[in-house]
Amino acid sequence: MPTQVALPILMPILEAGANEEDERMSDRWAALLANAAGWPGRVPPRFPSILSELSPPEAALLDAIFVEAHSGGGAPWESHVVKVLELESPLDAEQRAVAMDTLIALGLCFAQQITAPGVISENREVVYLTTLGRAFVRECRAPLERPG
Repeated sequence: MPTQVALPILMPILEAGANEEDERMSDRWAALLANAAGWPGRVPPRFPSILSELSPPEAALLDAIFVEAHSGGGAPWESHVVKVLELESPLDAEQRAVAMDTLIALGLCFAQQITAPGVISENREVVYLTTLGRAFVRECRAPLERPG
């Protein structure tokens, strides 16, 4: 049974979702609202802000990273390395780099790798999904059946 959604979550979803022209982004807004109503406290107040900062291609790239990160099975909190250049995307190289910078800046992905003991490099072609990124994508997808 749906519950009341807190105003700090509800208002940004209604405002941004009502003005969304992209169908897939509208679906993400609707899913975010449904999940906020279906599971009280599970959708953090920051999620509407994050969604409002993503363009449709950036959101699609994040979805592709999510799917690829979990394609190997494993626990829901585990994330596997994703080779961004191998993902299907209509973005050219520069657009993809900008999209990755956005996803990293929002804390949804990270690109640090340990290449040798004590040596960390940054490579935006190989990324991991953060815990925040996994939770965000999950809450922007159609809700699953509510637990008992």
